[in-house]
Amino acid sequence: MKPHMHPKSGMTEKMHLIEGSFKLIFFDDNGESIEIFNIEKPGQRIQVPALTWHTYIMTSKSTIIFETMMGVYDPKTWKKLQIGLLMRIVMQQMNILEI
Repeated sequence: MKPHMHPKSGMTEKMHLIEGSFKLIFFDDNGESIEIFNIEKPGQRIQVPALTWHTYIMTSKSTIIFETMMGVYDPKTWKKLQIGLLMRIVMQQMNILEI
């Protein structure tokens, strides 16, 4: 998943692990990782607050996640990406995968 944020208050994302495992990573506005969650147990859930830069990386061969989001879907405003931030985050993710 490309690093992104949901740019409106109330756009809370909930992720439910069905099978496999993944890392959820929160970033600050400069692309520095500020929190990493290892989601490894089926049934485990985690919430991503609105206005939070984040991404997730699958850490098992097969992963199934059920995602929900509050709000009305509009593809023009649903996600915010920033190219410079994306490049810094991708470089950090390469190191995070080794953790």
